[in-house]
Amino acid sequence: MMEAIIRDMEDADREAVIDLIWQLNLYEDKISGDRAPSRKAAASGLAANRRRMSGHGGAELVAEAGGKVVGYLLCAIEQADAYVHERYGQRAYIAELVIAEGCRGQGLGQRLIDAAEQYARARGVPSIFIGVLAGNNPADRLYAHLGYQTYSIERMKRLD
Repeated sequence: MMEAIIRDMEDADREAVIDLIWQLNLYEDKISGDRAPSRKAAASGLAANRRRMSGHGGAELVAEAGGKVVGYLLCAIEQADAYVHERYGQRAYIAELVIAEGCRGQGLGQRLIDAAEQYARARGVPSIFIGVLAGNNPADRLYAHLGYQTYSIERMKRLD
């Protein structure tokens, strides 16, 4: 397991986090073929995720190793859909999780997820969700190992 500290993201981490999201877009583009491969798109993605937290709050966490940000997680607290039982009225959603390429497979993703779960529990949120791109098998295996169960499946058909 890699030595790292998990902490709240600070303003000074913004550029490093954008670079991580850019890395993730490039990685996922090899799987899906639809990710925008620019750093500008990564910056827009960070802004969109931050807007997602604006309703009910959330947490942005980083993993720092050797003075460098090597992981990022955004966990938003959201209102559940109206058709969900009222006791599950809020949910936590891990909207972004990325670990620097050279640091993957060393426990940092698990540690960031653990911190997000602690954050949600402390706020009395009864459930936490995370999405995974079909074909991202390493991430899917990690989430299953951590007890995340399939909740819904989205299917997509390209119309172009």
